[in-house]
Formats: sequence, C-alpha cells, structure tokens
Amino acid sequence: MVQRVFPLKRQVRVVAMVVPVSHWYAAAECVSRAHGWVAQLASRNGRLTRALVLDYWLRELTLRGPFTIPWRIEDVSGLQHAEPGRAIFFCWTHVPLIEFALSTLVELGQQPLMVCDEGMMVDTNKFVAPGLADRMDAIPARTSSLRRVLASLRAGRSVAWLADPLLGGRISSQTLRLVALSGARLVFGWGERDGDGTIAIRMVDPPFPDCETPAAIEANLEVLRRERRRILRELGSIDEVGAPLAAQPHRRVPILREPFPHR
Repeated sequence: MVQRVFPLKRQVRVVAMVVPVSHWYAAAECVSRAHGWVAQLASRNGRLTRALVLDYWLRELTLRGPFTIPWRIEDVSGLQHAEPGRAIFFCWTHVPLIEFALSTLVELGQQPLMVCDEGMMVDTNKFVAPGLADRMDAIPARTSSLRRVLASLRAGRSVAWLADPLLGGRISSQTLRLVALSGARLVFGWGERDGDGTIAIRMVDPPFPDCETPAAIEANLEVLRRERRRILRELGSIDEVGAPLAAQPHRRVPILREPFPHR
C-alpha cells in the first residue's frame, strides 16, 4: 500500500534531494529497515524485504551520483591466485548484495565484462556499479552474446556471469562450462552484510577452478547450491525453484541472467 502511494523511485528521489551524499548509505539502511518492519507486520518476510530494498536503493542512489558504501575484505584469496594473462570467470548466484560485491572488483583492480539482463544496463552497454561513478562494461545475457563472452575470456578479459537466472531460480551448469571451453579460471565472489552495516567481501577459489571435468563442475555447483541455501535461509526465505518469494520490493529481481536452457 505504501509503495502504491509513495513508490520506491519517488522515495529515493526525495531522500537524494534532502539528505547529504555522505549519509546516503545510512539513509538506505534506515529505509530498508523500515520496509522490513512493515513487511513483518503484514506477516511477510521482513528480512528478505529489507535486503532487497537495500539492493534497490544502492543502485537507484548510484544513478544520482557516487557515494560511499562501507565494505571490508573478508577473503580475496581467489584473486591472489590469479595468473598473468589468464582471464577470471567471476560467478555466484542471485542473492542480495551480489551487485555490490561484483562492483568492488573495480576497486580490487579488476574490470570484468558484466553479462547482465538488459533491464539493468544503462547507456546501452554499461552496468551500474553501486556507489561508484564509473560504470562497468556490460553485454546482454542472451545466446547471441556467447561468442563475445568466449572471445573475451580467451583474450584474457575477465567476465562476471551468475549461474542462476533469478533469485531462487535453478542453478545451471552451462555458465561453468564456459570456464573449461575458454581456459579461464573460476572464482566465486559475493558479499554479506555485517551487523554494523559494513559489507564483507569474499572472492575465493571453488573446489575446482578449472572446471576440467563434469564431476568438477558438479562439485562447484554443489558449493553454489549449498551457499545460496544458507544465505536465503538466513533471510527467512526458501531455495526451491518456482516457489513464491513473498518479499520482492521491485519487479527487476533478475540481475545477471544466463540465456542457456537449464540442464
């Protein structure tokens, strides 16, 4: 009801006008907490609502200008194992804060090509990196982009692409097969919010970074399934394909879709 009378975009616009840039993140935290509280009163998933609203606000505020988002390095050992001239394939699943986690790669010295839903692109071929003024190069997640993705990886250009089509969707092996086809190295990257609002970033090696066999790919997929299940359960959600997710503050939940048919 509140969103119908005072839509999220309008809320963001008003806050951006009256709140100093230095307090934008604190404002986003405050608003997302309020949305979570309202959702909980309505017997909906307050924790997931809060997480998704925060994601939405970080992106929308960034469209109005750069601002500071507090984050820290928890573990970036996957980047430390990178080999000169060899591309990195960054992968994870659709969970809250994944957009921000991938955007920290810029500050960690990486410039991956983002494979994303066209609805999340701006200026034709750019991805909004939450908090940053710079945009990341992006291409739409569709079958016609496969050749460019493979060519980029083989040329040493890193790529970021998620393994599921949307929040709670089926995790597919297809994206990981690109690692073996291109000779790239797989790295899992994600972020989780600390109690004080700081976002802890992890960029780590999967069990089999080369994805050299079907068994290796399956082992990597199992890590993705297990970790997504953990994160969504902590948010009071579920991990079943096709099951309703009660708290979705905006329609564009998909971030980085993959165009392949599911296995």
